[in-house]
Amino acid sequence: MILIALTSMPNNCHNYVCLTAGTQTLTTIASKPFDFDSYFPPPDMVDDGALRDWYTMNYTCSWISAFDGGEPPKAKLSDDGSKIEIFFISSWAPPLGFYKKLVAEFADLSIHYEYNEWGNLFCGHGDMSGTPLTTPDPTHYTYESEDQLEKILRSYAWTLVPFNPHFYSDSDTDME
Repeated sequence: MILIALTSMPNNCHNYVCLTAGTQTLTTIASKPFDFDSYFPPPDMVDDGALRDWYTMNYTCSWISAFDGGEPPKAKLSDDGSKIEIFFISSWAPPLGFYKKLVAEFADLSIHYEYNEWGNLFCGHGDMSGTPLTTPDPTHYTYESEDQLEKILRSYAWTLVPFNPHFYSDSDTDME
């Protein structure tokens, strides 16, 4: 289990994805930044003023970024070449629309994803695959108390723990 212990800005959704596919697909994905424009850029006719809305309509959020901001997250093949794991942040929600486009583009791609948005008290997980194209809705949770969050944490083997700084003190997490 990996604990992501970072201070979240409002409306930042923390994401974990694990991509599995054939070697050619994973190599192609690892050769590009893991961002919208590297795979599916907006049409030229979308002006700068409408770009955020276009991204949100097509990808479910308006941007994805590495945790340090700025640069897109790096997609790196595992040592054995069998998967790519990526941690990143996105605006408001996980980029489910982007995942759907990826599995439609790469027929052998399977995506496992987990997310949390601790400012709005929700988290979830799901899977998508390209052969045959399956994009079921995620298992989505909301919580309003420490007890509800504890129940969610115990209900699933999280890779990305939906740590909520409103419920835990530094002494509970050994954070500095």
